[in-house]
Amino acid sequence: MADGACGLDLLPSVLLATIMTKLDVASICSLGATCNTLRSCALHIRSLYIGSVAEKRGRAIHVSDLEELLSGCNELETQLTRNFGPPFALKSDIRSFALTSSSSQSEDRMKGSHKVLRWVAAWKVEQINQHGKLKHLLLVRSQEFLVSYFRRVNDLDILLMADRCSSMESICLGGFCRVTDTGFRAILHSSSSLCKLKVSHGAKLTDLLFLDNSATSLSLSHVTLRWCYCLSNLAISHLASKMDLAFLDLRDCRSLGDEALMAIGALPKLKTLLLDGCDVSDVGMSYLKNAVTSTLISLSVRGCKRLTDKCIMALFGSSAKVVLQELDLSSLPYLSDNGVLLLAKSHVDDEMWHGNGLRVLDLYNCGRITALAFRWLKRPYFPRLRWLGVARSVNRDLVDALARSRPYLRG
Repeated sequence: MADGACGLDLLPSVLLATIMTKLDVASICSLGATCNTLRSCALHIRSLYIGSVAEKRGRAIHVSDLEELLSGCNELETQLTRNFGPPFALKSDIRSFALTSSSSQSEDRMKGSHKVLRWVAAWKVEQINQHGKLKHLLLVRSQEFLVSYFRRVNDLDILLMADRCSSMESICLGGFCRVTDTGFRAILHSSSSLCKLKVSHGAKLTDLLFLDNSATSLSLSHVTLRWCYCLSNLAISHLASKMDLAFLDLRDCRSLGDEALMAIGALPKLKTLLLDGCDVSDVGMSYLKNAVTSTLISLSVRGCKRLTDKCIMALFGSSAKVVLQELDLSSLPYLSDNGVLLLAKSHVDDEMWHGNGLRVLDLYNCGRITALAFRWLKRPYFPRLRWLGVARSVNRDLVDALARSRPYLRG
């Protein structure tokens, strides 16, 4: 073992610690007990994803192992837990905490899964951040396979946690179906350093949350409000009027329409905008024209059922200067071959390259696109395109021919 230790001494401790983070908790504890070198590396782990290997191998995570590991890692900054309960020995110097709980479990693990879910449900949110030094917080109940929520967490729990959120820089909350505007507002008003806010499946989140933005000193740059069905155009108008947003995700907020786009189009620093499933029209797209020609890098309107070919002209018109690089037009039932033609002809630079700005273009599952549109996807059109999404069922031979003619194109 001495020879092995000498060999390990030649490797950087950072490399050894990184390797150890890929192991499950029990293996890290066992490995740290073999020699002083590995023990030192285990104690210097700065980031840990609990359960990654345990999930793949079907191994259980034992509480005693977790307590032993957390109590020894003095430099642990990021703790990620998946399908697991609270950190029993959450140390005062941890800066980031994340928990995602999923309802997707294989049948042979269901018994253990129910125990974990009861554990998480009984866990009190206010136990997080007892020292008030957390900077990044992620608490999400996954909705990928089954609809699931943190049903026992209410406004009172959030209010108790918000008292210690003054140092928070990013907060992500998903699946808190009983938390209302009161709870979310408490977080916003308490987190003066907050830059990134993400809320998903906020069933009781309404416009009231953003009506008094002027009462806070917040300067949010990234905002995600996904599956928040009670939000209307009024909320987005107030949010956009008070914040210099660079990233805005409003996917599946089905009540948002053209009025919201009017306010969003005035944001001077917006780089990414995600509008999947929103109730926007071709007219609303015209409000984004200035952003497309100045700051907007990525735009997604996937599944916006009201959009037609006219949205291309509304976005780009005859402008030659376009900074947009990523465009998702997938699942638009009324987008046709003519829309692809308009898109190809709408971007022209000084060297007469058509569609030169786009690097990512998604046209998957667009109801009226046929094989005819593929002529506009060949060179010299879209010369910088690196990723293209199309339905192979349109014409497999055409797709294969396009792939051969553009070897750098992925999809």
